[in-house]
Amino acid sequence: MLRIKGEYRDIISLNGVPLEDRGWMSNTIVEDFGKFIAALLKKEYGSPVGLEYLAVGSGTTNAENFQNRMNAFFSKVHEGSSPNAYQDDSFGWVWAKKIEASDMSYLEDGSPTNEITNTLQISVDIEPATPVDSGGDEQTLEFREFALIGIDGTTSNTMRMVNYVNHGVITKDPKMTLTREIRLKFPVEG
Repeated sequence: MLRIKGEYRDIISLNGVPLEDRGWMSNTIVEDFGKFIAALLKKEYGSPVGLEYLAVGSGTTNAENFQNRMNAFFSKVHEGSSPNAYQDDSFGWVWAKKIEASDMSYLEDGSPTNEITNTLQISVDIEPATPVDSGGDEQTLEFREFALIGIDGTTSNTMRMVNYVNHGVITKDPKMTLTREIRLKFPVEG
């Protein structure tokens, strides 16, 4: 039996000095993740595929609402809008940052390793002055949710949400960096 566990940690810093570390907390692995894994195993996607984006937002009622808003965001990005500008609507704002290969590492007993293990850590910095509104204005924003997202960009721009959490408010002014660390553990019970 495969038991998947997700954890996340937020660190807010200013000029490289940590101001707050919220510690490790659990998040929810969502149903869409199973579809993503099944499609990967079937080789459904025509190009290398994996975790593509860290998505963040000001808070919605649930994962499905957030996913719908992120689908609208990626549709606009696909049409040529800047991925650096966030999308604001009557529910608040959403935004996504591309996850680079260097943002991910395997962990063995909590430490990074070059060997493939059953634990993956993703660490993404949301730098000063990001995200910005579509007019390019920097703002103090309240973060209340996040998700990891895989996207099939080959033909359909299909988004698959891996995990999601709606959490307490994190206030980030334009001078701060927010570092979000996520650990996905894939233990197998014998």
